[in-house]
Amino acid sequence: MAPQDRDYRAFVTQLHRRMKQAGSKAALIGGVGPKTYAAGIVLLALVGIAISGLFIRAIATSEFSGALFLVGFAALFAWQIGGFVARNRHAGLYVRSFACGACCRNPASRKKAQRNVTSRCRPARRIVGA
Repeated sequence: MAPQDRDYRAFVTQLHRRMKQAGSKAALIGGVGPKTYAAGIVLLALVGIAISGLFIRAIATSEFSGALFLVGFAALFAWQIGGFVARNRHAGLYVRSFACGACCRNPASRKKAQRNVTSRCRPARRIVGA
């Protein structure tokens, strides 16, 4: 698979420039909704409490193989579900002008992109309903 570099960035920049000229109302929405995310966090906390309770009971009854299984399960669960939750964190609704191609979620990259933007071409950035 080819890397997404300058050619891809040029394509996306041109696409958004044309969308802006056409008066598009397109918006970028990052992550899941805040209520869904909060419900997921509560569910993860409940699963964590349940696994902890089972682990303590397994240790108290000298079921070390069961305790080892729970440790392995918790590690796998944290790896799989934790990564999913981290990647789908609610990021709000972003209304941006992409005329300069300075769209970055990483704050360090955003600052670098803002420094590279000329004074006549400033992308409008505001977070709506964050």
